[in-house]
Amino acid sequence: MKRSGVALVEVIVAGLILAAGLGSIFSLTGASMGTQTEGANRIVAAWLADSLLGMVITEGPARYARRNADEGVFDAPFSAYEYEIRILDQGERDPFQVTATVRWGPGPTDLVRVQTLVATRRDPLWLETYIDYWDELEEPREPFLEVDREDRWYGSDEEEASDSGEAGATAGGGG
Repeated sequence: MKRSGVALVEVIVAGLILAAGLGSIFSLTGASMGTQTEGANRIVAAWLADSLLGMVITEGPARYARRNADEGVFDAPFSAYEYEIRILDQGERDPFQVTATVRWGPGPTDLVRVQTLVATRRDPLWLETYIDYWDELEEPREPFLEVDREDRWYGSDEEEASDSGEAGATAGGGG
């Protein structure tokens, strides 16, 4: 009878150890799922911020500021993400300072902020004038010396013959 009482105590202690182990495993699983979700949100927010900066670079900072809202919500399937973009003109010849912020939650760390400098974009009218200038030149735009590309890459039969020391030989090696 004493032996059965010891076995019962061992089963109870083993059950408590098993319960503590399972409890810690479940709490770690929940924490890792939260970390994974936060990481996924950060990746999406960084991608969205990068796309905002890409649009500013493509359109030019001044034109982007005139044509687009400086804050709002992204379209579906990213409607849980809000954006704010600030473009600071630093002067005539200095680049624009562009800051893109993407938020996905109420917390102070639920955001991604990216800041960069973007050079001013030349006016397309200036570019068209420049192209027209080159089209109106009377000089043909050709190289000074004609380049024989086949000779450059494959060589000529005369060079092969002089390199081998047989001045009268053909490339086929006939005698």
